[in-house]
Parts: sequence; C-alpha cells; structure tokens
Amino acid sequence: MTTTATRSRRRARILFSFARGRGHLGPLMPLAHAAAAAGHETALCGARSVVLDETGFDHLHPREVSTMPSTAQPSWREDGTGVLTPVAASGVLRNVAPYFLGPTGREARDAVSGIASAWPADVVVCDGQDFGAMVAAERVGIPCVVVEVFATAPEGWIEQLREPMQGFRAEVGLAPDPELRVIDGQLAVIPFPASFRRVRERRSPVTRMGPEAPRPDRDHPAVAWFAAGEEERRVYATLGTIFNRASGDLLPRIIQALETLPVRALVTTGPDIDPAGFAVAGENVRLERYVPHDGVLDVADLVVSHGGSGTMTQSLAHGVPLLVLPLGADQLPNGERVRELGAGAMLDARATPDEIAARIRAMLADPTPRAAAAAVAAEMRALPSPDDVLRRIEALLR
Repeated sequence: MTTTATRSRRRARILFSFARGRGHLGPLMPLAHAAAAAGHETALCGARSVVLDETGFDHLHPREVSTMPSTAQPSWREDGTGVLTPVAASGVLRNVAPYFLGPTGREARDAVSGIASAWPADVVVCDGQDFGAMVAAERVGIPCVVVEVFATAPEGWIEQLREPMQGFRAEVGLAPDPELRVIDGQLAVIPFPASFRRVRERRSPVTRMGPEAPRPDRDHPAVAWFAAGEEERRVYATLGTIFNRASGDLLPRIIQALETLPVRALVTTGPDIDPAGFAVAGENVRLERYVPHDGVLDVADLVVSHGGSGTMTQSLAHGVPLLVLPLGADQLPNGERVRELGAGAMLDARATPDEIAARIRAMLADPTPRAAAAAVAAEMRALPSPDDVLRRIEALLR
C-alpha cells in the first residue's frame, strides 16, 4: 500500500546480494525490510537454499554457490558436521581471497551483472565479502552499498585481496584497482556499535546502523516450547548455518552438557543437518534445524554459539550474553571481544561436556554478563535506524 510517506520517496529498484549463507544475508535484511516498507522494488540474489526461503522481496534470483575449496577448509562437509579443526589467531580470515574471489565470487559477479543490467537495478546492496557483486555494480555503472559482516575482526585480511582482485577485474574488462577502491563502495554501512571495533579509513562515506525493531515469531512451535516449561533459565545453542558443517562432535558435546543442567534448551543444527542424527536423552532439550532468532532471543538467558558475527550481534542486540566456542573465520576475535566487554565468555571448541556445563552454570549464576550485554544493546539502539541509512542510500540515486 502506498502512503503519503512513500509517495515522497522516488521508487527505486534495489538489488540485494550476499556471498554465501545466512550470516552474509542477515546484515542486509534490516535494509531490505526498510526498503520494502518505503515502497521500493527489491530483488535478492544469493545461495539457492537461502533465497528460496525468503518471502519479503519482489524478485528472487537463487543461484548455485560453490562448495568451500579444500585448500580453504579441509575439514568442510556439505552433508554433515565434518571435522573440527582448532582455530588459531594466525588462521583468522586467512582464506578470504581464495574463497570470495574464486568460484563463489565469479558466480556472484556474473549473476549480479546479468540481473542488474536486465532488470535494471538502480543500486546494489551487498555484504562486505561479496566482491563479485561489488565488481558487477562497477561493471554495470550503478552505485554499490557495502554492508560489513565481520563484527570485530581486524582488517589485515584486506591486503590479501590486492593481487587476485586485479585478475578478477580483468576477466570482465575492468581496469586495475590497486587501491581496492571497489570494496569501499559508494557508501559503507557498519551494523555494529563502536564498542565492537573502530572503523577503518575509507574513501567512501561511512555510517553505522542499529538493529531493526524485533520481529519475533512467538507462534513458532519451537519458540512456544522454549518459552513454556517450569525451568527458570533458558539456553539457546547454535553453530550457525556454515561452520556447523566443520564442527565435528562439538554439537553433541553441547547437547550432553545441556542435558545435565536445570535449564530449558533449544538447539538448532542448521538447515542442512538432520536433528534426527543426534542422540538426545533429556526432555529439557529440543533440537530443530532452524528457528528465527528474534522469538528465541526474546526469552533466552544465554546463547551458546560458535561466535559468528550474526549470532553475536543479534544476541547482544537483545541483551543476551554469550558463551563462544569459536570454529573459524572471525569467531576468535568475536569471542575475545565478547569477553573484553564482559558480555560473555569463551571456551576452546574442544572443551568437554563437563567443562561446557560448568561454564554455563557459572554464567547463569552471575548477573554481570547480562548487565554488560544490556549495555551493548542500549548502545546499538542509539545508532541510526535502518530507515535512516536507507535515506542515505536514496540520496545516492538523486
């Protein structure tokens, strides 16, 4: 329905693109919701399994996404939990270039180029690792808005892009970009508060963005179960939708720990992993493939997670502390920052069920992490809203 407010804004065609999984799509969704509410025409391009689950876009463009190269993640499995490889500081984000400028990047570049030209799009909004979409926008000649996905990680990984980016651009006839101007876009959006990390210097304008208003699905059966029961405390456990497939036996150990505690626990395995493959003895633990976060975080007292930026940010936006067991990517610095903020704790992902249970028990007994998480939530609420940021995007089109 068109309102007076939407009539005052020129209707634009906004193409949203994400590099791989839900962790890359999540930071874009507040802007997508704001764009739809403002009356813009929206399209989404990304991984088939994720795109086909989305209903809030005018056009869906699912594409195939290549598997993780064996050189980047030797323990990776597309059909199970794979093998857990301990993460070290030296390995943080060391494979960004081979993965996101490899087959995955080419798939995004070619798909976004075709959609943006044929539709045609007025602007591309993509996640911070969707280098294919960034190059596609430049190739087509439209603005690109880059939304960061790494909440805390230092940006030393950017240097590894410099040489391969030149070949990636040359493949589609673009001139060299030794200063990597393309990754800044025409506007950079940082959906994290200043307490997470400082913003690096960019050539483009930069804005932070706060969370959108919660959209809890309280009627979801798993959410209703989680909110019910006689247990005083509720724990939500998730290893995300990407690194769950390189987690080995971590999820079974988390489940074993939760079964020994006087809590009600909801555990998500990820869309590609069947919960039936896990043994659950305790009636206080429920397994699901995937549950929308807002409804769960509304009632959770603690989140046990791998520490992906999406899970970390959403949890703290709801004022919920975290226990982080990092598996890779940016998760180690995320866990360290959660600990520094006092909003949670971090354990080695090889921790035993007893060690995990002991840490959960201690965190639930201590009010300090909850208070620190609430302070971060307040900081995030003070940031520009998604609609504020959308207006800055609209200004690029005038």
